[in-house]
Amino acid sequence: MKTTNTTQVRGEQVSEKKARQIKLSIDVHAENYRVVRQVDGASPQPGQKFTPVGFLAWAAKQLTLAGEVYSCYEAGPFGYSLHRKLLALEIKNVVREPCERAKIAV
Repeated sequence: MKTTNTTQVRGEQVSEKKARQIKLSIDVHAENYRVVRQVDGASPQPGQKFTPVGFLAWAAKQLTLAGEVYSCYEAGPFGYSLHRKLLALEIKNVVREPCERAKIAV
């Protein structure tokens, strides 16, 4: 029985026709990144988990699948290194301020 890596399959599921735009929402952690992808305004696809290095390779591939690729993640203890790497790949990235709810002390 042959097994297929579903992350790789989902990465290919953009149709043969090049998409207009892909949007990536990234949840950054030290060991891994969780990413949700939206293609041309369709419903967001299920989240995927990547190592930091694996994510950058996958993100670069998204540029071959769409005319424009946008991404965003919440600012945190990891600084702007991911931002600079995404810009170097020519992905339009936004680093957003942590939401107010996260600032409230429990």
